[in-house]
Amino acid sequence: MKQSPKLPPQQRRAELIRAASRVFERVGYVEATTENIAREAGVTKGALYFHFRSKEDIFVETLKAETETLFAAIFKHLESPLPPEKVIENVIRTTFELLGKKSNKPIENWHQAFRMPRVREYMSRAHRRIAGRMATYLKESSRMSYRQAETLVWVVHAIADGLLVHRCYHREKKRQQKIIDLVVEMCKIYLGTKK
Repeated sequence: MKQSPKLPPQQRRAELIRAASRVFERVGYVEATTENIAREAGVTKGALYFHFRSKEDIFVETLKAETETLFAAIFKHLESPLPPEKVIENVIRTTFELLGKKSNKPIENWHQAFRMPRVREYMSRAHRRIAGRMATYLKESSRMSYRQAETLVWVVHAIADGLLVHRCYHREKKRQQKIIDLVVEMCKIYLGTKK
């Protein structure tokens, strides 16, 4: 195996996370091995174990990296001067665009969350974090109470989860787009901006 060039520890760790993410996406958590991940990154298994104790550790880190990428995109929309209905539309579309590129990754994450307490705990904290941030934004930018805003966020979140499952089995972009458009319209009605 041809070794990749020597990198500073933080860069190497980031490269290992990207390589692991590609392997998990391609074969799933169960079929992935640390050997596959090391090969994908162009390092030895020893180099992989220098940065991560186990396959579970690296899976959790890939989940964190992907979540932070999504949250950064969402939080950027929340800082926009656009009207709330447009911000929510942008958040919904961005979420589906980013998660849609990962084909079965959301389902793999949920599946592992049932099996691994660390994954379940991380996903629970991440969902509460994004829901709280979205609800606060909606409360501050519309006439909603925090409770109403939080309800809307959780309803959209549940619909989004369902659509991600749907997307794994039905790849019809036209149908997906119609459903996303309906979610956006529902949010506009709830926000009181749709006449």
